Amino acid sequence: MNRKRISLVFLMAMLYIASGLSQKKISELLKDKSLELNKVEDYVLDKKIIPPQCGSIYHPDTTDKELNYYKKNSSPNNDAKYVINVFFHIICKNDGTREVPIDENNIIDAVATLNNKFNQFNIFFKYKGFNNINNTNKLTIFYGLQGQTPFGTFTELVQYSKSINKYQGDSFNIFIVDKIFNNNIQYIQYSGMANKKGVNSVIDDEYLLTSTLPHEIGHNLSLLHTYHNWNKSNCELANANDNVDDTIPSTTFSGDQVNSDCLTYTGTNSNTKCNINFPQVPANNFMSPSTLPCRSLNNAIFTEGQGLRMRTAIQQNLYTKFADVMSSTESLYQPYSSEIILGEITHTEPDPNNIGNEIIYRTPSTYKHKFQKGFDYEFYQTKAPCNTPGKLRLEHSITKNEEPEDTGYVRAVRIKQLGNDIIVYTCLGGYKGKANNSVPINSILIISKESLGDNKYQTQILGINDLKKNPNYEQKLPPNKYYFIRKMLENGMLIKKTIYKIDI
Repeated sequence: MNRKRISLVFLMAMLYIASGLSQKKISELLKDKSLELNKVEDYVLDKKIIPPQCGSIYHPDTTDKELNYYKKNSSPNNDAKYVINVFFHIICKNDGTREVPIDENNIIDAVATLNNKFNQFNIFFKYKGFNNINNTNKLTIFYGLQGQTPFGTFTELVQYSKSINKYQGDSFNIFIVDKIFNNNIQYIQYSGMANKKGVNSVIDDEYLLTSTLPHEIGHNLSLLHTYHNWNKSNCELANANDNVDDTIPSTTFSGDQVNSDCLTYTGTNSNTKCNINFPQVPANNFMSPSTLPCRSLNNAIFTEGQGLRMRTAIQQNLYTKFADVMSSTESLYQPYSSEIILGEITHTEPDPNNIGNEIIYRTPSTYKHKFQKGFDYEFYQTKAPCNTPGKLRLEHSITKNEEPEDTGYVRAVRIKQLGNDIIVYTCLGGYKGKANNSVPINSILIISKESLGDNKYQTQILGINDLKKNPNYEQKLPPNKYYFIRKMLENGMLIKKTIYKIDI
């Protein structure tokens, strides 16, 4: 090996080591919450960290065969709206913990990101939920492996999730892991991988709220890297490159090989076999190499041609590969969760018809409905019966960057991204429930004193059987004493009562 080659290998090794140290620093900052997940791109740019690239799974020969296919099949119904279910798997250690904390709020933000970037092509994503997979050996994923290792590949992670009944067959499955590497020899880090065309993808947790997620979902929907065929000897393929007409021919590049306009290429790559030079590269395209600030969430774009190709892929696979993961537009109008907000307790009293129970009286309870972020909502009420069109009264509006919640009697919802002429009657009534309910008493603690300032006291505990034998226990307490009565109900509620009984 000559001296120049040795120097190049050494330089590349140092870059990967430096990048690895930077990634460790990001994990530490996220762990102690001094860095928020949605600020990772800003931090990487500020610290001049080289972001890891994509390691998506597709065979070059297969993608080359698609060139003529997409030329002949690229005119899907432009009015059709496609809704794709998405489900997330958070990979954790055996004990359920992880270095970088991920919660449902982060995942809701991730789904909002997808909708913000794909809605322009009438492609929408419906959040279906998340789960935790607790297996330390699945936290690190490899593209390929050599020799014996406790870790596995992305394909093996998917199979494992199926074996433990965590996989969701009706959704795109997005796995969130700690680290992704090319193999266990070189340890070149990736930010994400995806099956093209497919329904599975995996994301490095640090890059969940960056341009990595739309990039990988782009692969799921058949998009190639913008530089896919740049150095092919087959000149038809080289000129077609990523098989999308309106993405300019591109080569691979790094951040220091692109001007601040995110377009002018200053590197030296060229395809000499086909006489193709690259004066420009689409550095702000979601399917280009990860360079900042060009491919940040704020700057990155999909072209109209890429949108057409994704829609074509969906349409051509509606009854095959994507058959089970598609949903209806109506599903987007439904909250992803609804919880009861209990009314305030006004008073309690013993249940005369059920000895050993206490009746709890409340103000009316309601439902709080949570909707996906990423849409502009209008919530309406109407006096008409549920699911029946009637005169609507706008209750309030929520923009796509706000937390869309509604407490009350929602009768109809409009999502502007789906069209101003579409209103879905959801009939999400605010649940009043019963004004009172009877709750079993677990036990009663009675503390008695001669006077309030007395340090001496006696205690007595009554169980459920004692209450059934002696339901009128208060009447039988000895007179001329203070009694502090503590009722513990089955639902965990504690009722406190103080009485002074006199002899009359």
